[in-house]
Amino acid sequence: MVRHCQTDWNAERRIQGKTDVPLGAAGRHQAEALARLLAVEPVSAVYSSPLRRAAETAEIIARPHSLPVRLVADLRELDQGELEGLSVEEMRSNYREFWAAWSRDPAGVRIPGGETMAELAERVWGAVSGIVRQHPGETVVVVTHGFALLTVVARALDLELGYIRRFRVDCGGVCRLDFGRQPPALLSFNETVHLRLPD
Repeated sequence: MVRHCQTDWNAERRIQGKTDVPLGAAGRHQAEALARLLAVEPVSAVYSSPLRRAAETAEIIARPHSLPVRLVADLRELDQGELEGLSVEEMRSNYREFWAAWSRDPAGVRIPGGETMAELAERVWGAVSGIVRQHPGETVVVVTHGFALLTVVARALDLELGYIRRFRVDCGGVCRLDFGRQPPALLSFNETVHLRLPD
């Protein structure tokens, strides 16, 4: 699983959620580095959230394998409702009560005008489970978003959703999961060395 590469909003620490922001120049560079990393893997399929920042990342990853990108609506990011477009500082200042509740228990709080983490986890896990069933024993790349990816890791490891606040996955970060084992195993988390290597 891959978190999409950087957008200008990521660089500005602006909340994106379902807002369809494209990759920035730095993000396209990151995606090329991802493509080089994953070019040596026996990738059978590439799936992506339909949001542009994820789909553009996936298209660059898929090129060395000559694979199409399969868009899956349920891989999209958490709907952040009224928070979309705000900087993190603006959100903390203007939604203090929400931020305090979220800091205590991100799993149990509805974002104003948006989704709960539990709703996100349910739809993303359903999408990933469907992909796993279609590709037994194969290596598949799934490009999604920060919160979406973290809910899958938590569910795979039988962790409560509240644990997501203790994990971080960077733009362009790779998490490897083995769904051929039951329960699933986390093989690596937030691989980013490829983003620091020379071209």
